[in-house]
Amino acid sequence: MHITCPGCAAVYDVPAILLSLPRTMRCATCAQDWQTAAIDPQASPPDAADTAADITADLPAPSPDHPAAPRRAAHLWALLHNPARLRATAPSLAGWVLSLGALFIAGQTTVEHRAGLVALWPPAHRLFLWLGLD
Repeated sequence: MHITCPGCAAVYDVPAILLSLPRTMRCATCAQDWQTAAIDPQASPPDAADTAADITADLPAPSPDHPAAPRRAAHLWALLHNPARLRATAPSLAGWVLSLGALFIAGQTTVEHRAGLVALWPPAHRLFLWLGLD
């Protein structure tokens, strides 16, 4: 049975037998706790149309000047416009930006001071020749 985190819309596949009693679940992505309802393990899974309606129920209506997003993209759109999901991914996004900035600065410094680097480590001259930075 698939259950969805209400905070970040992460989907988990949980055996139905484990959900026969109400349980407190914790999302591994955003660490939000929520209570699941008791589910009959013998019951049939929900219809796909009902699931799609549940996903898109909380979405605001599209503005009249933009076409409506396709139904397949509705789930992705809900994930991207979820403030809890954005708060959960902001630190990792900042880490990536800072890492790429540090690599850019290191590369720029290496190019600017290549004469000193070649004096300290002569094999670096071949690297700069290969890069076309003679």
